[in-house]
Amino acid sequence: MNKRKIDVRQHVFGFPDEDLKTSLHDEIVLWLKRNAGDICRQLIGWTETWDPHLIESNRKRAAATVAERVNLLPESLAKNKLTLERINGGERCFCIDQDLAQRIKDMEAELTFLNSWNGLGEPPAPKLDVCCELERPILRRPYEATDIVGYVDVVLFVRALRLTAGIAPSDDYGRPYLGVDARRYADWNAHWSDFRSFAFEAKTTIRSLGELVRQLKAYRAYSKVPLYAVSPDSGFEKELSDEGFGFIKYPDAMITFPKSFIRH
Repeated sequence: MNKRKIDVRQHVFGFPDEDLKTSLHDEIVLWLKRNAGDICRQLIGWTETWDPHLIESNRKRAAATVAERVNLLPESLAKNKLTLERINGGERCFCIDQDLAQRIKDMEAELTFLNSWNGLGEPPAPKLDVCCELERPILRRPYEATDIVGYVDVVLFVRALRLTAGIAPSDDYGRPYLGVDARRYADWNAHWSDFRSFAFEAKTTIRSLGELVRQLKAYRAYSKVPLYAVSPDSGFEKELSDEGFGFIKYPDAMITFPKSFIRH
């Protein structure tokens, strides 16, 4: 008996995958990879500059925090030094001598740094980190790697550098920890945001709107990642947006964003 291999995705979901066999499809996929940074900048509205209001608010917060701790540290130092003198004089105390002595040194170091503090300098340059994955599987169940609904052509992962300053460490009741490295709050602290993901399906042409929408909705049923069709054929960009999917015109990189999608 002759056996015939069944295209499971086409059989179950009703969308063909003929585009994978064309050179234009590969060109679109590689174009997405080459231009991943520019595309992600548009998708997240990244301007390559810091928000001046954010910078100014951090400067004010850092200055206020430094002023507060400059007032707190001398009093705390005086109390701790008095306690250490009593311990050295033979008085019983719950404090351990070595720990208290080190704490005093740490507070003195913090106060010395703050007394010479001249404000926040210039912030580090903004940065964007972009990663690209081709033919990422869409899984029916997240922890079963073989239960695959389909493969999305390209997924881009993007994160941006974030800045904070002026946030000093404290306990659960808001009481400040003293004797810490002052650079933790009196200098710019840069950290990465969480990654955001965007998925792209390359189409050399869109012969059937319904077919493409079925494919994208099948993916959306199992993935929360925003989905974009990428094609030189922009005839259905509005209709795709209405259904909650984005569209990117190839090779112009003109983006039509999806309208808000509400699950009922």
